[in-house]
Amino acid sequence: MTVGPWILFFFSFLGLWASVSIYVPSEDYPEELKLLLASVNLEAQQPEEKGELEKNLRTIESIHALLEKEELIFLTKSSIYKTLLSRRPSVPISERSFPGQKERDMVSNRFVDKPHLSWPLLGVIRDLEKSEAQSPHFDHYTGKIARQNLPPDFRPYERKVHLLLDWFYFFSQHTPMEVERELSALAHTTLGLLANQLHFFAFQVKGNVAEKPPVKGSGPLSSFHIRPRPLDPEPTEIPVPVEEIVEAVATKLDPANLPKPTNDWILPDTEFSSLPTPTNDWVLP
Repeated sequence: MTVGPWILFFFSFLGLWASVSIYVPSEDYPEELKLLLASVNLEAQQPEEKGELEKNLRTIESIHALLEKEELIFLTKSSIYKTLLSRRPSVPISERSFPGQKERDMVSNRFVDKPHLSWPLLGVIRDLEKSEAQSPHFDHYTGKIARQNLPPDFRPYERKVHLLLDWFYFFSQHTPMEVERELSALAHTTLGLLANQLHFFAFQVKGNVAEKPPVKGSGPLSSFHIRPRPLDPEPTEIPVPVEEIVEAVATKLDPANLPKPTNDWILPDTEFSSLPTPTNDWVLP
């Protein structure tokens, strides 16, 4: 019996998938970071990408000891979601139709066995369902009610829905392999941002001016371990929203170390004072 070339290709592909190695963070870090790092196939990284990845992980690990767990979780989550906002896909306005339940289920089912790719999609679908069921603006958005005399808070609602739809249709229109490439690039960006955020928070906000993170050489990382990615990972729950841990962090901060609010946004009493009143249309660009 002759083995066809496509059979050999199939088994070689399975071998490559089985050999995927990823960084797995310790339990001190939120689930989002674990899932995001699972999208970074270390075998597929260029040497400079691996070097930058390890450098950022070492910085994060070295400052870890200066922060409480709630602070670490909050800063990690906020860095991840900030990157998701700043790297939003570009979708034509004509394709921003609100997906029905059948379409949402169809897209999510394509990623049901890939939790390291599906977690942003599940969060997007959850928020879309809330936007449909819990908002008085939904009928205005879909055109069931004419867009006349819209309330002031409709514009932020519309921009939030556009953001959610951009990510939903990114998953809808791309293959799992393409989504993995995007999330891998997002992971590199996030880790660089997180390293800077942790350093600023530890030494500027908390005032650890006398403390410096320990310098680590080329030894193994203690908070991030290289492990093979499971072939059949168990589905994960949607990560806890970042808002649920904001209060726990905020109550522990010393207000003396936080920036003081100012009114320097007020226009001076000059000819510029006749400019239009500022609005909140900067929300979720």
